[in-house]
Amino acid sequence: WAEKLLAAIARSRETSLERFLFALGIREVGEATARDLARHFGSLEALIAAAEADLPTLGTPEACPRLTAVPGVGPVVAEHIVRFFAEPHNREVIAALRAAGRNAFLEEQLPRAALALKQGAGRLIRGESDRGVLVLCDPRLVRRPYGRAILEALPPMRATREIADVERFFRG
Repeated sequence: WAEKLLAAIARSRETSLERFLFALGIREVGEATARDLARHFGSLEALIAAAEADLPTLGTPEACPRLTAVPGVGPVVAEHIVRFFAEPHNREVIAALRAAGRNAFLEEQLPRAALALKQGAGRLIRGESDRGVLVLCDPRLVRRPYGRAILEALPPMRATREIADVERFFRG
């Protein structure tokens, strides 16, 4: 599975701002929030500038006015964003990834997610004689290009998208 994952990484060295933001792993920033931030600010530099400008407002009643101006970004999410970009280590990682033209999502988050799923499945199904149902309900696994890399990280097992197959498993 590692070769397939590396191939997926090699195929995509460039990424959109929204995917880059999502891949950073900022607390409370999912795909929708990352998309909203990318649309609102248009560049990573503009977002970082807004976070820097909002830093002195933390802990005040009017905290993070630039970030909370983004639809769907409330004070809690805004604070997480400000604190993320205030961390020198995070800024160094972003600079290194951008300088190398690397894809944070494919090179950082995706391999970690694939490994975690593989380890979790391995804890549930330890041998060939073990039986069970592993249910993955995230539609991104079949709708997004990276979903295949995550699914291919799993040990060999039968896959289905039909509830009737699962019902038959439990009956028989």
